[in-house]
Amino acid sequence: MSKNITVILIDDELDSLNALEEQIKLYCPGVKILGAYDEARKGLEAIRAQNPDVVFLDIQMPGMTGLELAKAIGPDNARVIFVTAYSQYALDAIKLSALDYLLKPVDPDELIAAVEKIRTKSAGKQSGDPNQLPILDHLLHEAQSQSYSQDTIIGLPDEKGINYVRIKDIIRLEAQRNYCMFYFLDGSSTLVSKNIGTFTDGFQKYELVQVHRAHVVNLKHVKRYVRVNGPYLQMCDGSVVPVSKGFKDDW
Repeated sequence: MSKNITVILIDDELDSLNALEEQIKLYCPGVKILGAYDEARKGLEAIRAQNPDVVFLDIQMPGMTGLELAKAIGPDNARVIFVTAYSQYALDAIKLSALDYLLKPVDPDELIAAVEKIRTKSAGKQSGDPNQLPILDHLLHEAQSQSYSQDTIIGLPDEKGINYVRIKDIIRLEAQRNYCMFYFLDGSSTLVSKNIGTFTDGFQKYELVQVHRAHVVNLKHVKRYVRVNGPYLQMCDGSVVPVSKGFKDDW
């Protein structure tokens, strides 16, 4: 029998905090709530004292933001799941940063899925590379200003860790079942442990567009659009990407 997952909840909005606490009790057996705090610094003290497996953490809080608190927790301690009311364009940034999140109001099915994801991780801990947090901070500010540059650096998770790349160095993405293969200007590639749908919306703002259900391309690296025996795209690295009728009108 697996041990209980221990969690601490931190959110300055009492209604959201109470609602999440009740949902965890109702839908997540085997999860023990060590405490729920509406002040970030009190929550941080509790984390250091009680060493939970997981922290459910709001991003926008007065005094200390969720990002600042996550940095203070450190990468070798509790796993962080952000709970946020950010608008959709900022959620795209969170997706691109490869971090876990739940959108307010929290959907019970998504909460259950998040908890089950934690159960599959060995020991339930490992909040990820600390470099992800400043990247997320940058992406959120960029999303809020709606100024999107291909010089932006993002983190791409694989089975060994997280790779940091500039968007302008990505030629294309190709779906590989529940994973996604990234191809880069230097001729390298990496298999990312996320499906292609995780990236499609967020990347569109950076001129990486979906042209087929299994393909996303960087428009800056398209050499030629071919209609005969196609349609398809010839990319700067010599690769050929099919274009589906359903996606053709979107770019």
